[in-house]
Amino acid sequence: MKIKVADSAGFCIGVKRAFELTEKILKKYNYKNIFATGEIVHNSSVTKYFNNKNLKIVKDLSKIPNDSVLIIRAHGIEDNLRNKIIKRNIKYYDATCPYVAKFKLVAEKLEKEGYFILIFGDKEHAEIKTITSNIKNFKILSTIEEFERLGNFGDKKIALLSQTTQSVELFKEVVKILVDKTSQLFIFNTICDATKKRQNAAVRLAKEVDIMIVLGSKNSANSFRLYSICKEINPETYMVDNIYELDKNVLKGKNLVGITAGASTPDWIINEAVHFLKNFEY
Repeated sequence: MKIKVADSAGFCIGVKRAFELTEKILKKYNYKNIFATGEIVHNSSVTKYFNNKNLKIVKDLSKIPNDSVLIIRAHGIEDNLRNKIIKRNIKYYDATCPYVAKFKLVAEKLEKEGYFILIFGDKEHAEIKTITSNIKNFKILSTIEEFERLGNFGDKKIALLSQTTQSVELFKEVVKILVDKTSQLFIFNTICDATKKRQNAAVRLAKEVDIMIVLGSKNSANSFRLYSICKEINPETYMVDNIYELDKNVLKGKNLVGITAGASTPDWIINEAVHFLKNFEY
């Protein structure tokens, strides 16, 4: 059995930054009284790793003692919550992905310029909640069908933005739909470079292999997007948190196995999968 790993897979710059900052802060404060506003990144292995180092995830900021240290996760935080942190003088470190921070500033700037903002993304995702926390004139749509059902905007100024982990091909489809619905369309492609590279590399690999394995957690938007894209190309595509979750029966008769991983999947999970498959005997 041969194994091929996608050219771009695993931690992106934003996730790596958040991971390393969290490691540094935990060590600096001797692993005591360190809280996070949610999972640092959407990956169960990373979450377990930091849980074992005494990082406490908290949803209600009122439950954080005043002498604690808080880490803002990679997805950012809503403005009203950040203001509460500042008001209470809680010492905090910001691990927000630079792409998410930029996306937020772009949305706020466009609103000030009179644009109504359409966002292609998941309204329940932490990143989108961060982006929209300081704007009012926006609408979030998660499917192509929702965009198709939109009425005509006429001369209204419309700006299209996207969740940083959205599918590039689907974003292009949305653009085509909106071109016929408004005479003033501003397109700002906020899909991050890491997402584009991982999707392109995964597409190339999925066409070559007998079976495709996507390593990532189900709550990771970018990992699930990779899975969906690969599945359309290669029906023999499977998504698992780690290689030990894979039903080994799917490997029967396969000669070339492809591996890709979401931007929030650590290298050790990828290396573990490669090692397992190299030594696997059906």
